[in-house]
Amino acid sequence: MGLLATAFLALVALAFTGQLPRFLDRLTPDGSVWRLNWNLWDDPRLHQPDEDPDAASWDLPDVDDVGERVFLRVERQTLRRITADAVAFGIRVHQRPLARVAAQPGAVERLDVTLREMRAAHDAPGSSKKLGRLEQPVAAWVRRELARQKGDVADSTPPDGRR
Repeated sequence: MGLLATAFLALVALAFTGQLPRFLDRLTPDGSVWRLNWNLWDDPRLHQPDEDPDAASWDLPDVDDVGERVFLRVERQTLRRITADAVAFGIRVHQRPLARVAAQPGAVERLDVTLREMRAAHDAPGSSKKLGRLEQPVAAWVRRELARQKGDVADSTPPDGRR
């Protein structure tokens, strides 16, 4: 689901519970509300429309390529009142390949725990975070990275440096 659709659905949920008018009425020009949203993508474009028939199609990455071809995407989404009858919705996107994220101490362990919790909650009511086709290669890459960082697996690069 695209970013604007996700934001729209969050506002619709507030509207159906009768909370949207009160929520928007509380916004002031001198303050804002924000939330963080994250996902893993194999598409490096920052603009991710709902459905773009002209968008590039990406092959599923091999486990060896996940670190460079799958990106952790974090969005900071904000709402701020700008006039009495206008509210601005802003999005700041931070995106890094998993290999860069994995270089941070403890990041692979946290990703492993998160993926396991997501799998356990996959069928739970209200579960919205799903990796779809990326789940298998990302999970395999995380297991391999954990083993590599613990020294359980030797570097599999041949002596000539080619894979």
